[in-house]
Amino acid sequence: MLRSLVGSEMCIRDRLKQTEWKGDIFYLGNGEVDLKGTIKFVFYTESEGVCEYKLDYNIDPEIISFEYEISDKFMYIDGPLPIHGNWILQKYNGDLLEIADSKVALTDSRIIKLKRVN
Repeated sequence: MLRSLVGSEMCIRDRLKQTEWKGDIFYLGNGEVDLKGTIKFVFYTESEGVCEYKLDYNIDPEIISFEYEISDKFMYIDGPLPIHGNWILQKYNGDLLEIADSKVALTDSRIIKLKRVN
């Protein structure tokens, strides 16, 4: 269950609720940034949503449900790859949302850049 949130954490979580975002997912490997596909998030509540993604090596898009939790500048997404894990909120201004894999190394990391649709 989500812990009690205050300040900016509460603001971000509440503002994500019932919003749709579309964008791209990038992978970092060996110092290179490669576009790997398109991705869409729909945040239904303050802790749950649905993700649809189509990676460049998949024929059809995948649709998965997920739970998320925001803590300070981090977002934890509980769902299958490619979205599972700890993410750092790089940018959020109500219209743009960028999250980066919290891995320190620049190998096998991920970045998701989204624009708000509704």
